[in-house]
Amino acid sequence: MKLSLDHHKFASCDAETPPLSTPEVIAKFRDEIRSHGLEPPEVIEPGKRTRGPGYGKGPRNDAASYLLFEDGRGGHIEDFSTGLKKTWFVNSNARKSASSTQTKLARQEAAQAKKKWQEEEAARHAQAATKAQALWDRAQPASDWHPYLKRKRIQPHNLRATRNGELLAPVYDRDGKLSSVQRIFEKEGEFEKRFLSGGATGGDCHFVIGGPDEYLSGAAEGMEKICIAEGVATAASIYEKTGYPTVVAFSANKLEPVARLTRERHPNAHITVCADNDAGTEAKGGEKPRQGGSNQGGSICKSLSRNPASTRGEISGLQRFSRGRGGRCR
Repeated sequence: MKLSLDHHKFASCDAETPPLSTPEVIAKFRDEIRSHGLEPPEVIEPGKRTRGPGYGKGPRNDAASYLLFEDGRGGHIEDFSTGLKKTWFVNSNARKSASSTQTKLARQEAAQAKKKWQEEEAARHAQAATKAQALWDRAQPASDWHPYLKRKRIQPHNLRATRNGELLAPVYDRDGKLSSVQRIFEKEGEFEKRFLSGGATGGDCHFVIGGPDEYLSGAAEGMEKICIAEGVATAASIYEKTGYPTVVAFSANKLEPVARLTRERHPNAHITVCADNDAGTEAKGGEKPRQGGSNQGGSICKSLSRNPASTRGEISGLQRFSRGRGGRCR
């Protein structure tokens, strides 16, 4: 169904309200997109769906979907990576007079776009996993004299190194399949971290240091006390200091899903979540490691109850906790 469109002025929903120009409506739509922590696309055209990065994703990601209705009364916002779905209206009058058919069509189109994105994402993940496995197989066990390990004063802990000196940390999914690798390399005197492009690294993807397996397999031996940390260096330092197996979540915003998986696999274990003390900003695989690392900055730790009902609430609060609340590790 096509709706008439004046490219200069959108019809007012209220006789007393002056019509808004196309740029004004687009500006309002952009503000709504930003209010959800998303970055609006450069070009927004009424009646044309556009894609952009999901929440916290890099510029190449296209998990977010936007549609400004042709009549300018509202639009549809969806982030496939977080589950966000929002139908927005330019004002209350527009909401009251909105066509249910138009809204329904927008949601159907969004569902089709989501299905297509999921299929494309699965294909990208599969291709990246194959590449990651090949890269991992070619690499050799890292030696303790690797520059990054020396700077962080940690042991290799099953990390590998490529011929050109890059350090590799494995990223496993919940079933123990290698989904990606995190590359750590030196550039202009600083160490940078990058995940392999296209790989699955979100959700509860992780790496275990000091456990019976390199992923949360559920094997109980030695897993009575478990720590969870953001990065490889922090996790290695905790394990070397305490002897407790430590799970690498790879970023602050993944502490919660990784903690859920840890509790699922080890319901009777004592679990301690250790967020970096400088966790005012979330660490992402594509950012430079924060100065000071685990040895200087320390960690802020929170123990989770063994009671399943209590644990659910505690894990839900980890996003707030990881911003710097909690007690120091002892």
